[in-house]
Amino acid sequence: PVYDVNPSGLILNDYLRRGNKFKLSPREAQIIFTLNRTQFEPQLKEMLKQGVNIIAEDYTQTGIAWGITNGIKQEFLEMINSHLIKENLSILLDGTPFVESLNPSHLYEKNYQLIKKAREVFLQLAHQKKWPIISANQSINEVHRRIVSLLV
Repeated sequence: PVYDVNPSGLILNDYLRRGNKFKLSPREAQIIFTLNRTQFEPQLKEMLKQGVNIIAEDYTQTGIAWGITNGIKQEFLEMINSHLIKENLSILLDGTPFVESLNPSHLYEKNYQLIKKAREVFLQLAHQKKWPIISANQSINEVHRRIVSLLV
């Protein structure tokens, strides 16, 4: 999420990192994630218009994957995100989590069972949508080389 986009960014930061004081359900949170992307999209389009190449770690497909992981139907998630700009290329960086980079205060990152389930969903989506899959547990140089090879 883009946390400085209001009101959605503040609500999502609370949901993910501060204990969910608004008691959002996963479905409600996914609707607000979509709102966040919708609110940010004019800025994204302007950057693209200016010739900026955007590389996003998390965007629509990640939201769909986490939504499915949390029990929300894929059809619903794809429908609420269908108006958003589409990526030119999706790549799944797959592997075992880098435990040292996990944030223990993050709702998704402190739940190892949820992370395991999410990986299965990401792999299913990658196969379904024909995303290239690159092992993230290689050297940085090798991961970079493999990503660049997809762009050529």
